[in-house]
Amino acid sequence: MFGFLRKSAVILSVALITAFAAGCSDDDDGKNGNGDDAPQDALEVTGEIVDYDGDGGEVWERAGLHGVAEGSGGADGSLSFTLTMTSGIAEEELDPPATSSSDGFTGLVCMGEFLEDIEEARFLSVHNLNYTPEGGADSDAGTLELSTDTEGTLGSVMHPFPKPGHVYGVWLYTTESMTLQETCDQGEIDVDLQAGWNEVLIDTTEAFDEYTQWTGERPGDVDWRLVFRGD
Repeated sequence: MFGFLRKSAVILSVALITAFAAGCSDDDDGKNGNGDDAPQDALEVTGEIVDYDGDGGEVWERAGLHGVAEGSGGADGSLSFTLTMTSGIAEEELDPPATSSSDGFTGLVCMGEFLEDIEEARFLSVHNLNYTPEGGADSDAGTLELSTDTEGTLGSVMHPFPKPGHVYGVWLYTTESMTLQETCDQGEIDVDLQAGWNEVLIDTTEAFDEYTQWTGERPGDVDWRLVFRGD
């Protein structure tokens, strides 16, 4: 998809978060002190679950990310939820970029090629969401995934990248804006990330350890899929 990429290109716009809790005043123009866009700490997401059969339900974040996502689904399969970032979530969940998962965030293709250029940024990735049917308990929750996987095998739960064979949509939060373009043994990356929440597409159809990662238009067959435990 990105065969034209021949060498590393990294463009960063410093937009570090200085104080999540402070928020924006009434006369805030949406910029931080250095003139760059402030991080988008809330993102509204809508969609529709394919082949949905139910009375609606509650959308919430996957285990361990308390307060990151909140929303609901309708009986017609419609979805609406908000991804948020707070000072508490930032302190507990944001990680520095790294080439090893034991050291930090590893969810960008070709990370080792531009690691030093983005070392000041902090990241969080949301791969899927929980969905509790109306009237059910949290233990009844299914998993919502944005992917081409019609079999509902929940490949997005694998980290740092989804299982091979499909295209997946994930949400990535970053404290800095950056444009990353690179081709390496791990695959290809072409992303334009704004400070805050971003939808990122990952194609794993080529090989187990080779990926294409980009931002932009979502393929038409990448849909919301809901799978309940035991299905």
